[in-house]
Amino acid sequence: IQQVIDGGFLELLVHHVKNGRPQDRKEAIWALFNLATGGTNEQIAALLPFVKELMEVFGNIQHQTIEFADLIRTLADTQNDKFFEILDRDDLLRLQSTVILRVDERGEDDDSDRWKSHCEKVVQVMEKYEQYQMQKATG
Repeated sequence: IQQVIDGGFLELLVHHVKNGRPQDRKEAIWALFNLATGGTNEQIAALLPFVKELMEVFGNIQHQTIEFADLIRTLADTQNDKFFEILDRDDLLRLQSTVILRVDERGEDDDSDRWKSHCEKVVQVMEKYEQYQMQKATG
């Protein structure tokens, strides 16, 4: 993980998430997810400069969105103050509405449980954001 960070490959992975072919996008999201779930807090923090960019392209991502939600939730869990300073309520509401639309589109097909789980993860991130904002306001 540290070699990926030191070698400047995070920028390349984010580029593939934004602009890659579907298979490249899928692999890049997996790599970022692995960093977020297997890295130290300092290594995970290396993803923070890219959070806003990743959130902006989320609506266009067709593959591995469950892992993307896990990536975002992991960042929220491990880097919450920094993470929530980067994103605002509108970013998270866009994420939440995109997921809800996709859950509705899926109906009750074979993949619907995964999508419902994905929606729950996004709601958890939103709840953490609201808690952070309340703590910040009360000092």
